[in-house]
Amino acid sequence: PAYCLSPNIGRYDDIWASYAILAIADHFDHAIMFGFPLVKQERNPHNYFKDHQAERVGLEWSELFCSWLREIPLKGTTYLACLKELCEGLKAKAEGDGVNQECSAHVKGFLKSQEAWIKTMERMGVA
Repeated sequence: PAYCLSPNIGRYDDIWASYAILAIADHFDHAIMFGFPLVKQERNPHNYFKDHQAERVGLEWSELFCSWLREIPLKGTTYLACLKELCEGLKAKAEGDGVNQECSAHVKGFLKSQEAWIKTMERMGVA
């Protein structure tokens, strides 16, 4: 119940959501397993330079995002509770002194979706 893709940040929504889940799984000493793909994606012709430009922000800020995730202490007993803690911690980090405004805006876009997801899960009674 803690994995939510963010339509507010474009590319890297799945990657950042996965990093958040990994931080929570580490807190619980859980493992994440990967297997064979369930689908095959056949790419249409496209401009790789445009792809790179669209992914620039994610490429540039993922290392900082991950370091913030590692610094946020988790005490929750469920994935959703831990996601809430991560969101609170990421918000504080993104609003900190000296944080690049483009990075801050990107993280806040990610958080906007995560916070809506948390509220939705809580309304549904999902812990």
